[in-house]
Amino acid sequence: MDSTTLERLLMDRALGQLSPDTEALLAAWLAEHPAARTLGEEIELTVAAARNTLTAGPAIPVPSFPAAEIVRRAGRSWSMWRMAGKAASLAACVLLGIGLHALWNSEASPHAPHIEPLQLVENSAPAPLPPVAAPSPESGFWSANRLREQVRQRRPERGTRVIWDSPLSMPRLGDAT
Repeated sequence: MDSTTLERLLMDRALGQLSPDTEALLAAWLAEHPAARTLGEEIELTVAAARNTLTAGPAIPVPSFPAAEIVRRAGRSWSMWRMAGKAASLAACVLLGIGLHALWNSEASPHAPHIEPLQLVENSAPAPLPPVAAPSPESGFWSANRLREQVRQRRPERGTRVIWDSPLSMPRLGDAT
């Protein structure tokens, strides 16, 4: 019999959970093996000591959890922080208003632009329009013709091939064969 099965059977016997026929077989086996018998006696003593400890004396009353007190204290501190936050928000709004008022109404401010009064001038002749340029391949940055021309200039000749001898060397252009 292996040790884990023996320990399980001895524990069940000490707790009174073995059936009578299994207990008789275990007692016969323990009679032939003295080392297992001493292990069984130790387990029975341990279980008896645990039972005596757990059943001795009346139950000790435990105070109830002070949930109401914790909630009351948390509510008090939460309301204090909430009021402090509202006061800080109000102070920030007042300071912002004072600062905007000071910027708006300061005429001697060095950063305020000086606006001169407008003078209206009547002009009977319309201003000439600038000439419109004819479309060209380079008429705009995103011009398709300009982009095609740049690609055509960069393209190598038809008789050229790329020769790459080794991944460690730079590729070079050579004649097509």
